[in-house]
Amino acid sequence: MPAPKAIAGLSGPSFGPATLPGGTGSPGGGGALFGTPVASPKGLSIAWDDPAFAENPAWTWIDDPSGSYHVQGFTIDRGRGYEFDRTTTGTARVRLYDTSGAFDPTNATGPFYGKLDPLKQAALAIYNPAATTWSTVFRGFISDWSYLMHQTEKYIGVELLLVDALDTLAAVELVPGGTFGDTVPAGSEGDIFYAQDRNTNAVQTRINKVLNEVGWAAGLRSIFTGNVKLGGSETEDGTVYPNRTAALSVIQDAADAEFPGVANTYVSKDGKVTFHGRLARFNPTDTQYQIDTWLCGDNAAHLAAPTTTAPIVPPLQFARDKEHLYTSAIATPNGVADGDIAAQFVTDAAAKAKYGTRTWSAENLLTGGGAGGTTALVETKKFATYYVENYKAPQTRVAQLSFHAAHTTGARATIEWPLVCGIDIGDRVLLTTTHSGGGGFNTYYFVEGLHYTVSPFNGTHASVELTIDVSPAAHYTTNPF
Repeated sequence: MPAPKAIAGLSGPSFGPATLPGGTGSPGGGGALFGTPVASPKGLSIAWDDPAFAENPAWTWIDDPSGSYHVQGFTIDRGRGYEFDRTTTGTARVRLYDTSGAFDPTNATGPFYGKLDPLKQAALAIYNPAATTWSTVFRGFISDWSYLMHQTEKYIGVELLLVDALDTLAAVELVPGGTFGDTVPAGSEGDIFYAQDRNTNAVQTRINKVLNEVGWAAGLRSIFTGNVKLGGSETEDGTVYPNRTAALSVIQDAADAEFPGVANTYVSKDGKVTFHGRLARFNPTDTQYQIDTWLCGDNAAHLAAPTTTAPIVPPLQFARDKEHLYTSAIATPNGVADGDIAAQFVTDAAAKAKYGTRTWSAENLLTGGGAGGTTALVETKKFATYYVENYKAPQTRVAQLSFHAAHTTGARATIEWPLVCGIDIGDRVLLTTTHSGGGGFNTYYFVEGLHYTVSPFNGTHASVELTIDVSPAAHYTTNPF
């Protein structure tokens, strides 16, 4: 039997838990001892009794300050580090200590006995003391409960590992028998088949079809239409997947057909499975894409606009590197004929002469053509053209930006709390800085990932440290479509 996992960062009962003000989440009629029933998440909230995929479960606020349970803090990691990556499963770790045995699964007299199971829905919300509101920053499922009994046996350190919906979709294996896919063609019995879709909203249709097959709630998704057909080459009838392919793989293949790297599938902070197509990055101010823009900068930028520009936490690190530099690219659809491959290669002679050959590639995409009757070959070659045109010259990249919200009043509070509570994957930030010698930023970046560390602060509210992964918006200057 493997040894129990170590729980990092758990201190003893001397750790001072934050006591969050009730705000809009004052205790309800459920009794504070066992947590407070709430309509939407506050602090650490768990849906003890609802089905796993319930859209609007009955939440129990575990760390209601009028109750008996205190969370030591939590961390969240969501998104991707670079725009070339597929977004991975978001995770959160919540730490608390238990002096009453309430969270001990072996305690038959505990208030949560029989409920301390994995795959309960759970959410984390941050209280904004400046606006007296709560904002959900993570929603997903409990992956596991880990326990560490103190040597005095007077309390147990408890850590909850939470995962978002991508973990759930990765765990669903497609099996034959009619639940998944379409009618399987002769010769592919035992496999899973998704028929070609010659409509340019095919990506939306495919993703929603898989989510429906999994049983994912309609209200917990935000799936944009997309702009391409699905099916690979013009002669293919659809896509055959081996038995036991993960549902998430089918969704990600559809997203890559829209535009690999530019289109993105992720889970929003409030738990919605989200697909953004390629046009969102090229038209971020179009309101239909629901992209928020946040202003941030160094102390000088904050002092110049104290109510609109959030101060970043130094130091600011930036770089110009070869890892995001491409002078040639190739993209091909699934089923491409050998004789057509060479024509899919795109290069920039001047950039190649200056930097050498550095190639981006994406092959066997399910792209089946696009709007206006373009073929799969034409559509995928535009992908290659985009990467050469927008990555042939190095950009000054800021890998991460950090923020710290702790103040309750004043200009900083009015801008820091909305940012840490409201920002999400796919949003933009405008970074403004002034450097000695005349340099500085006045540059847009897209948010790719978010990392929270939330801990007690002064007995009235939490301290929130947020670091975001960003990519230069300059990479979306030339739109090939």
